[in-house]
Amino acid sequence: MKFKDLLKLGFNKQYVSAEESGDKEFIYYIYEFRENDGGFCLISSDSDEDKCFVEIFNTDKPVRFYKTKHVKKLIKAIEKGL
Repeated sequence: MKFKDLLKLGFNKQYVSAEESGDKEFIYYIYEFRENDGGFCLISSDSDEDKCFVEIFNTDKPVRFYKTKHVKKLIKAIEKGL
């Protein structure tokens, strides 16, 4: 999966400066199902990764998706249930 695929799915690009991270700047992408309420969301690996993946944010065990078609199906299923 590529980062441009995430933009097509509606993910928002997030920039983190070196000052914020305490190390170096990076970019990640986030998909919020209920915008700005701290609800359920999906988050990508950061821009330093060779391969992009998406995981369900803030879970005890990572649940990762590596294919665009799987992320697309997940988004549709969750939005249908909201």
